[in-house]
Amino acid sequence: MLGYLVQKISGKQYESYIRDNILLKSNMPNSFTDYLKIPTDRRSTPHILKKGNVKVGGMYTENAEHSPSGNLNSCSLDLSNWIIQNLNIYKDSTSFNGIIKSSTLNNIWTTRFVAPQNKNVSIGLGWWITNSESLGKYYWHVGDNPGFSSTLMIFPEHNFGITVLSNQMYSEQIVWNKIPFDIINLFKDDWKR
Repeated sequence: MLGYLVQKISGKQYESYIRDNILLKSNMPNSFTDYLKIPTDRRSTPHILKKGNVKVGGMYTENAEHSPSGNLNSCSLDLSNWIIQNLNIYKDSTSFNGIIKSSTLNNIWTTRFVAPQNKNVSIGLGWWITNSESLGKYYWHVGDNPGFSSTLMIFPEHNFGITVLSNQMYSEQIVWNKIPFDIINLFKDDWKR
């Protein structure tokens, strides 16, 4: 539905609109909705676990109809730029970078549904929201495609964000639930200053 609406309203294909109006304006020149548009020397090779062994593979052929539901192919530098933009917008309610307004960010990060198994976890618009006693409120999004897994977390109260990218699908739980918190623990004491 998103791709159709973007195309109908803008008159441009979804991929072109996103690239021109969001990715390039956000200083994310190495990010694409189509894996095959990444220059070959910059592509990561996907890995999967098959019968207990790590194998190269798992990549599937993407199609334009699937792009609006996810599949942003990016890198740590581009995603760090996106984190910085979100933190800057959060800090300045009058900020508008030509892409997203502070009021829009607040709307996206507003709880829509509380997870029944954990009242400290909720869902906004495309983001998970966690209220943590030790880390404060943070927003996160995970990715999972054949051969790849990722997480991006933003801690606006601490002006901090982190992204972890992996070209291994089988390691998703470590990428989502362990590595980012191990790294955060290295910086957490600075938050108290």
